[in-house]
Amino acid sequence: MKIPKDMQKDILLESFEVLKTNYEKNYLNISDTIGKMAVIDIDTAMDMIEHIFVSNPSLVVYDTRSGLIFTNPYCPLTSNIIECISNYRELSAIADAIASRPKIIEVLFGKSGHISRCECLIIAEYISRGEIEIANEILQLISANKNNTGVGGSLTLSGILQAIIDKLGSDASENAVDFVHYWIQQIQDSNDKAKANVKFLDFFIKKE
Repeated sequence: MKIPKDMQKDILLESFEVLKTNYEKNYLNISDTIGKMAVIDIDTAMDMIEHIFVSNPSLVVYDTRSGLIFTNPYCPLTSNIIECISNYRELSAIADAIASRPKIIEVLFGKSGHISRCECLIIAEYISRGEIEIANEILQLISANKNNTGVGGSLTLSGILQAIIDKLGSDASENAVDFVHYWIQQIQDSNDKAKANVKFLDFFIKKE
């Protein structure tokens, strides 16, 4: 039995309409629904993500008083969804789709209390392509994001830049290296900056 893609899309849309009303209860199924939609129609998948992000602000922002990430298995919302769709679509396609979605960018990088390695790989994708403007916009959002305190496995600016360096590798362009170096200088914590500076040398020191 074969189901045409337009029928598959209808099934996913109908299911999402039911599931989206309670993210806490249906978070695994919602993420899976969005991931499968990303295979058929990634733009519609972005619509779904935007809806979930906007509809669940309390689950996007990490509250240190309640310890939300630790007490609720459906957190972190943003990373959970992005990592799920990365199981279905290549990073380049996800980066393309997110680039035209300012609301998703704002929540994912500027409001989320949890930024994972998957988000770092998206930033690295922009840098490797030479799309410095959007990468710079995202890092500015992260730098100003007061909700991301680096707890619960989340990465702060230093950890994000280190993950980006890992992804770019020693073949990174000179512009990419200069861009990463600039952002390392913006790290306020001296301990975090030292760690990023040591990692930065990976661009130049080859393992023998």
